[in-house]
Amino acid sequence: MKPLNVKVEGRWIDRVVRRVEGWALALALAAGGASVGFAFSEYRLHLVVVDLREAQREEIGRLTDVYARNLRALTPKVEQAAQAASAAAAVATSAAVTANNAAETAADAADTSAGAAKTARSAAVTAARRPQVPIVVPLATQPTPSQLGRAVDQANRKVKEAAK
Repeated sequence: MKPLNVKVEGRWIDRVVRRVEGWALALALAAGGASVGFAFSEYRLHLVVVDLREAQREEIGRLTDVYARNLRALTPKVEQAAQAASAAAAVATSAAVTANNAAETAADAADTSAGAAKTARSAAVTAARRPQVPIVVPLATQPTPSQLGRAVDQANRKVKEAAK
């Protein structure tokens, strides 16, 4: 900057001009320093952002590799679990069919039992309507030893005749 060479009468104008000139110079230096500082900080910020972006890309790659390895390791286990679940579903289906058959058999048995109960009830009603006939058992119903011997002899003769 070029200093102002204003020749004005009186000293107070010189002082004012020099002060304004000083402040303008200080302001110009501060503005220049601020501009240079801003430009440098912007450059550093750009470098930091680029470094963060690269670090983020590296971390994403590392995590992708780790997840891929874990997925490859877990895939057979998931397939085995799916097969086990499929087998369990087949067993459950078979059990449901068996339970259904058992329920049908139980229903048939209940129907048969109900029919038997009706038959027993009708037999009881029929037996209740018949007249009661006293049964007389003779006292001498047991055969004597001589009667037994004759019956055995007679049976032996019949066997011998049948064999001829």
